[in-house]
Amino acid sequence: MNLIKLSIWAKKNGYSYRGAYNRFNAGRIKGAFKNDTGRIVVPDEEGNHPLKTIVYARVSSHKQKNYLERQYQRMQEFCISNGWIAEQIVTEIVSGLNDKRPKLCKILNSKIPIRLVSEHKDRLTRFGFNYIETLIEG
Repeated sequence: MNLIKLSIWAKKNGYSYRGAYNRFNAGRIKGAFKNDTGRIVVPDEEGNHPLKTIVYARVSSHKQKNYLERQYQRMQEFCISNGWIAEQIVTEIVSGLNDKRPKLCKILNSKIPIRLVSEHKDRLTRFGFNYIETLIEG
């Protein structure tokens, strides 16, 4: 099930945000609810190809392992606040200059539509981010 924010639902259905909010409060939007962060989300019934959401977190050294945990927790909170369910969390401890990261390569070789969530683009790669962006969006 794909979830969308109330503001997006309002635009899709021809309502102002305030009108959609009033409908939500009256209980007239089927399946709408407030998530843990207080954001109102609505099931997207038109979503033909639901995206699998994958959180990718990376640090350069074992000394930064604590930062790695905090990084993917922030990404999980980000997903929740956007109404996405993080179906997979991938973590790696490897240099950003290393372009042979098996876990990231496995994600990028996926044949299904994905939403890749990373804290910063330099967590994916130090150089060549545009290639990854082109690959994912294409």
